[in-house]
Amino acid sequence: MRQWKGALWAGTLALAFMACAPANAGGKLPTLDGTWTVEGYSFFPISAMDAEAADAYLGKEQYFEKGFAEGPFFACEFQGLSAGYDVRDVAEFMSDPENRIYAEAGLSGGRLFEHEIACEGTGAELRMITDEASKHAFIALDGVVFRLHYQE
Repeated sequence: MRQWKGALWAGTLALAFMACAPANAGGKLPTLDGTWTVEGYSFFPISAMDAEAADAYLGKEQYFEKGFAEGPFFACEFQGLSAGYDVRDVAEFMSDPENRIYAEAGLSGGRLFEHEIACEGTGAELRMITDEASKHAFIALDGVVFRLHYQE
């Protein structure tokens, strides 16, 4: 049953990503599938997390594959994983003073992809930003922006 549900969600996600392709200038789709390793972080001016707690995330892996996700930020075990994204210009994103911390975390020029990821079965949600110019992603949690590196 689990394999059947996984195949169904994999097909659904593939169709969703293919449907987004024309809206994505250049036709290059961002990828989430694979392993993302936490390699650094930056603090917002006000944070609910201290450096010791943030250090505990370093080296941890966030993994996505079709309808499955596991890691310190998000988990979904074939329970209705869905993902969509918006394409934005980094300069426009950084024009909001609240987003400037992402530059300190390592977000640079070009385009970014704001991913909205959800697990229907658990109600869990995750906002993850990937950088077109590098193999990095950024996740904000409790006043900290974590920088992750994509491991193929």
